[in-house]
Amino acid sequence: MRGMTALLAALAVMAGLGGLYWWRFMAPGAAPEAAAMAAYPTAVETAAVTRGTAVRKLKALGTLMSDNSVVLKPEVEGRVERILFEDGQRVAQGAPLLRLDDAVLRARLDEAEASLQLARRQFERAEELFARNAGTGRSRDEAFAALRADEARVRMLRASLAKVELKAPFAGVLGLRRVSVGDYLRPGQEVVNLEQLDPIKVEFQMPERFLGQLRAGQTVTLRSDAYPDRLFEAKVEAIDPRIDRGARSLRLRAIAANPDGLLRPGQFVTVTVRVDERRDALFVPEQALIAQGDKRLLFRVDGTAEAGRAALVEVRTGLRIAAQAEVLEGLAPGDTVVTAGHQKLRDGAPVRAVPPTFVAASPPDEEIAR
Repeated sequence: MRGMTALLAALAVMAGLGGLYWWRFMAPGAAPEAAAMAAYPTAVETAAVTRGTAVRKLKALGTLMSDNSVVLKPEVEGRVERILFEDGQRVAQGAPLLRLDDAVLRARLDEAEASLQLARRQFERAEELFARNAGTGRSRDEAFAALRADEARVRMLRASLAKVELKAPFAGVLGLRRVSVGDYLRPGQEVVNLEQLDPIKVEFQMPERFLGQLRAGQTVTLRSDAYPDRLFEAKVEAIDPRIDRGARSLRLRAIAANPDGLLRPGQFVTVTVRVDERRDALFVPEQALIAQGDKRLLFRVDGTAEAGRAALVEVRTGLRIAAQAEVLEGLAPGDTVVTAGHQKLRDGAPVRAVPPTFVAASPPDEEIAR
């Protein structure tokens, strides 16, 4: 009996509610109020279409390299007599860096020069005898060959003597020395590295599909973790004509001015290349877009912000930059689009703009759309 009573009470409540709805909206004289309810605008957030520069930027990791780099090594053997540089020192081209003991070489040169004088006199006598038919041609030729051999030996020792002083082949910055005074050096033994830091090179790779958008002379920007708030400019110097078959990528080399020496060889940098730049492009906030398969739709507000209507529009989009979407087709400058509340909308529905919960920034010219 209690269950039956509860069921009858629920039916009575439902009947009362149904009667109330009929009296307000369906009964004679209720049509104006029903129409007013149907025409009540939906509150939505909106944003104006903005103008900006659409720039596609390709990013890659690059490695810095010295414009010139060499590890200095002696060409002759000898004991280190003097070290004429400090670690990390900047040096000019031709600056002396190290000197080996040359006493042994000078003694050999003196010996060779004495032998050369004797060979010259012997050749002169042999030639005089040959001219008087008192000597043979063979003796003259042997004396001449001995003279030439001694001349060559003297030139070789003089060249070796000039190499006991190690000099900088170009201007740059020295590294850390690897020898000490008194060390006995063999030819080819490492002494110190010399790096030319200004200008400095960077090597990086790009996917081969961007081959048509890359060229020598193009400006790129470099960013290093060591200097996060600073950008460095470089120009593409050359593009390797061969594509890496394994990575399907291009290797590029750019060169940058580095007068203060902040960038160092071996350092990693992020390289950004600007391609496909379009000025005066149109942008809308990304949240305005509605994805339906391959289509991109949005609601454009026609009319005023207080009394407008939502028009469902299909658009073609381009780059995505900092939460902004480039619109290539479907909108015009000055249009307003719905950014929030479109779940409750249909094409042609009345809308009323309310203040947005956030303010979308203008499309920046900094971040990349890959």
